[in-house]
Amino acid sequence: MNGARALLSMLRAAGVDRLFGNPGTTEVPLLDELASFEGLKYHLVLQEGVAVGMADGYAQAGGRVGVLSLHVTGGVANALGLLYNVSRAGTPLLVLSGQQDTRLALQEPFLYSDMVRWVRPLVKWAHEVVHPEDLPRALRRAFAEAVAPPSGPVFLAVPLDVLGAETVPVEDVGPAVSLRGGADPAGLSAAAEVLRAARAPLIVAGDRVAHAGAEAELLALAEATGWPVALEPYPTRFVFPTRHPQARSALPRFAAGVHAALEPHDVVLVIGLTPFEHFLYDGASPVPPGTRLVHLDLAPAFIGRNHPVAVGVSGDLRGALAALRGDLGRLPASRDVPGDGSVRGEVPSVSPPSEDLYAQVADTIAAVLEPDDILVEEAISARTAILSRIPRSRPGTLFGEKGGTIGWGFPAALGISLARPGARVLAVTGDGGLLMEAQGLWTAARDGLAVVVVVLNNRGYTILKQGLAAFRGEAARRGVYPGTDVPGVDLLNLARSFGVRGERVAAGPGRTWASELQEVLRRALGGGGPVLVDVMLDVPVEPLG
Repeated sequence: MNGARALLSMLRAAGVDRLFGNPGTTEVPLLDELASFEGLKYHLVLQEGVAVGMADGYAQAGGRVGVLSLHVTGGVANALGLLYNVSRAGTPLLVLSGQQDTRLALQEPFLYSDMVRWVRPLVKWAHEVVHPEDLPRALRRAFAEAVAPPSGPVFLAVPLDVLGAETVPVEDVGPAVSLRGGADPAGLSAAAEVLRAARAPLIVAGDRVAHAGAEAELLALAEATGWPVALEPYPTRFVFPTRHPQARSALPRFAAGVHAALEPHDVVLVIGLTPFEHFLYDGASPVPPGTRLVHLDLAPAFIGRNHPVAVGVSGDLRGALAALRGDLGRLPASRDVPGDGSVRGEVPSVSPPSEDLYAQVADTIAAVLEPDDILVEEAISARTAILSRIPRSRPGTLFGEKGGTIGWGFPAALGISLARPGARVLAVTGDGGLLMEAQGLWTAARDGLAVVVVVLNNRGYTILKQGLAAFRGEAARRGVYPGTDVPGVDLLNLARSFGVRGERVAAGPGRTWASELQEVLRRALGGGGPVLVDVMLDVPVEPLG
């Protein structure tokens, strides 16, 4: 079996059923084998960032390793921006790249580069296969590294002469690493002792609760203790019901705001996040002097990284939370939790009317989405409104961009749709984010992916205007924001040119647009196939806070 067919065979045996990519000359042997290979579908994209977003969404929503196939050097370079998001999110992703024939390497031929060296900062492990017989062990290590806590992307370059080698062994390369290594019982007992003595405890939960599938155990612990539950500053996964009586909002994005939020609490139980990540430096310490941290997480690397902890325990979060709940079961029941164990306020409802346009759009979306619908969020300027006003009550119904490289939202929604066939998927993004990876519209139409993308179209980069306003310099004084306006793009015709149906709603004061948007969304969610909804907004510039 040649190297290309051996590679595809080992991927398929490991449970891989889809490849996302944009090929080049160094991938010709793979494409040739795919012509007669069953069980692997290749999703063609027109720009590599779309492939990264799709593979990321597919891996997160499907609970599996996503696989990219990228062209040598230029293709990999195009993917790096969104690969940063993958790294920050800890998504298990195998990035496969072509490479020139190793017999030409010393001559540094056309398209050749040492990709392993310049990709390494963004991945857990990077390697170039030099000998054909090393391909199985390289794949096996790549899968193991991708899923081992802390999970994340890995990179493997496979040169042309390895793909073309005539006799390549085929071995079992499937990931054998369990994510459920038991948490230390002594550590959990120490954590329970600190928590039992707390005067005003607070739970802060992060995305890795969802990575561990521990949402139910978190809910059970919260209801057993009656403690309030806040979210990490940048929540991108569902971990706790939005309308639960113990639910609090996400922590602020700046250290001073986190400090103020934590100050009333003598003990904070941190679960599944790195405390505490900030947007910009403000000189403050997020942890007040009188507040102690108890940290439970998937891997030791996350604990004590930024701030000292009273107790830190790594391992299986599901088991750890269940054990902690049992140890704390002797605490008096909270008066805030119904005696029958039910959850108050979990059913989504439309929030009270708001003067803020982002909030009104969020309320309109909330009135349309069902509890099982999937919300994909990359609306940077509107993030607070979207996350606080569109209730989510079930695991696996919220996915968001982690890392800050825009353009992730729409491609990720396409991958999520593939991983959750039959689910209704609605993505909310800005016009700036959509235009970064607009080529995904072609893939959506070609593959018939039933994703509704709502574009909050303020014709520019409002998040930058907010930053300039907060900077309080010349731009704020003059009301002039250089390099932030993107007028003149007709998103409906852009979508139609790729084969995607589009509708437009103009939102603003003095218009009765909310009912129109509701009707457009209901029609789009029920119609099948991709739909772009262009929501035209004129929003005032407010300082970033």
